Amino acid sequence: MAKRKVKRKSVDRPYAAGTMSVAGRHGFFMGLIRHGLMRWKPKHLCIKNAATEKKTNPLTNRLCMYHRCVHCKGEFIAKNMRADHIEPLVSITGFVSWDDTFKRAFVEVDGFQAVCVDCHKIKTAEEGELRKLHK
Repeated sequence: MAKRKVKRKSVDRPYAAGTMSVAGRHGFFMGLIRHGLMRWKPKHLCIKNAATEKKTNPLTNRLCMYHRCVHCKGEFIAKNMRADHIEPLVSITGFVSWDDTFKRAFVEVDGFQAVCVDCHKIKTAEEGELRKLHK
């Protein structure tokens, strides 16, 4: 049996010389913001401030600094920690404005919390579920 071609709905592409949709532009800007956050010093200070003590890393048998997760209170190496925005980067009610997004993204140290990778996944999933409820 031959495959039928499904006619796709045409998407308006008003940006980047007709190559980018509204959603594509939004994603492009969010990517730039997230990339900029990698160099945002308060984010890194959040993890540094969560340091507890030097212990031997069981994977490398070397001394390294451990950090405390604010949620589960466990201790982890820096590689397994995330600086999580206390107020989510994207509001629970959805996108508000670029000004709001910048204010939420580039916060000072007290706007971040040091959490382990597992707790960060849980918190992010919970925020996603809350956003679905507000759609």
